[in-house]
Amino acid sequence: MTVTAASLSENALGIRLLDQAKNTYPTIAKNWVDTGFKKAVVEHGAKLGIDVEIVDKNPGTRGFHVLKGAG
Repeated sequence: MTVTAASLSENALGIRLLDQAKNTYPTIAKNWVDTGFKKAVVEHGAKLGIDVEIVDKNPGTRGFHVLKGAG
């Protein structure tokens, strides 16, 4: 679990988490993120050899729910 200041952007957090994941799990190859993450996170993942896929949330669903690939 990572707790950050609310002022930290999702992109900055995503990049930091990808770095941590790669250091902890060197063979990681795929990561799914929600639409709050942008191109910078996808590009950073590619540099690390991680395929980052942005998964759209179903607009009719409220609150937390498991998205494609998260299971």
